[in-house]
Amino acid sequence: MRRPRPPAYLPRPHPGPGDTLLLYTDGLIETPTSSLDEGQHRLLTAAARQRDEELSELLISLQNSLSDNRDDIALIAFRVDPPG
Repeated sequence: MRRPRPPAYLPRPHPGPGDTLLLYTDGLIETPTSSLDEGQHRLLTAAARQRDEELSELLISLQNSLSDNRDDIALIAFRVDPPG
């Protein structure tokens, strides 16, 4: 008996009003003294604290607080506008 094939893609949740999507490179969260998991935790914590900030302010703040300036970074944010 053949096993069913997994789907070719996994469904992704759709962002809702007010949700922010952050795309970043490892240079933002990776440091010589901490793991990527620790860096991701720092990013999630900082982004959650500042979720109501304007996107430009959020990006500047995340770069200043997380990057150790040893590596290049890319940081892009997208926010779904609330209806109305």
